[in-house]
Parts: sequence; C-alpha cells; structure tokens
Amino acid sequence: MLLGDVLAVVASIIALGVCTWAVFVGCAFLFDRRTMRAQNALAASPGKCFWFGLIASFVMIIVSLRVIEVPLPLAKGLGVMMLTGLFALVGVGGGGLARLVADRIRGEDSAITPLPAIVRGSLYIVLMAATPVLGTLVVTPIVMAVCCGAAMQALFSRAPATAKSEV
Repeated sequence: MLLGDVLAVVASIIALGVCTWAVFVGCAFLFDRRTMRAQNALAASPGKCFWFGLIASFVMIIVSLRVIEVPLPLAKGLGVMMLTGLFALVGVGGGGLARLVADRIRGEDSAITPLPAIVRGSLYIVLMAATPVLGTLVVTPIVMAVCCGAAMQALFSRAPATAKSEV
C-alpha cells in the first residue's frame, strides 16, 4: 500500500464526514416541520425510534440489494433509488437529532443562537461517529437506525391534532 492510497482513504473519510454534517444541517433547515417532528419523536421515545429504524432499514437494505442483483438496468436503478431513499430518511432524522442536540446545547448556553447550535450539534454527532473503532462499528449503525426510525415516525405518522381558534 502506497502513501497515496492511505491519503486517498483519509481524504474520503473526511469528505464523507463533511457531507454528512452538511446533510444534517441542511435537512434541519430545509425540512423544518419534519425535523421538528423527528426531534419530538427522539425526545419522547428513542428506543422506539431505534427499533423501528433498525427493522425498517434492515428490510430496505435487504430488498434494495436483492433488486440490485437483478440483471436488468431498470431494476438496478430502482435498487439504487431505494438505498438513496434510505439515506434521505437518515438525513431527515439526523436533522431532528441535530435539533435535539442543539436544544440541549442552548439549554446549557442561552447566549448561543439557533444556527450555531444546530451546526455544533451536527458536528458533535459526526465527530462521535467518526471515532476510529467504536464510532465506526457501534455508534454509526445505532445513529443511522435511530435517525431512520425518527424520520419514519416524522414522515408517516399523523400530526397531532391542534384546536383551531375561533377568533
């Protein structure tokens, strides 16, 4: 293995972390209502989010990999789109997790505004998942499952009913 190979792998890992951070921050602001619902789901029942996300992501990965194995190009494209949809769900759930971390940061430091708090929250999540062995093999799958479950609950559950004012 040459030094260039090592540098390419390190650069790829850094680029993946920066992209993940950007997706979490972007989803937190672009999909405001959905990430707030994901945040509420994470705060209310993180265990439910984990198990629901673990089962849903496992099923989506197995089905999409089976579809990718089909030799038809259209089927391969469909399988890739299914995996991309899974990562989009993780992005929306990650935005909710970043909002949850940002609220806890703002609880400790009331002088910080929402934007830097969400940026820091996303950065903390990505750095926690980037630790060499424990983060890569343990934290990352757990965070992905929790984020997928929170996004599934935010996207596919009914919104809580609110009373309309007569005024």
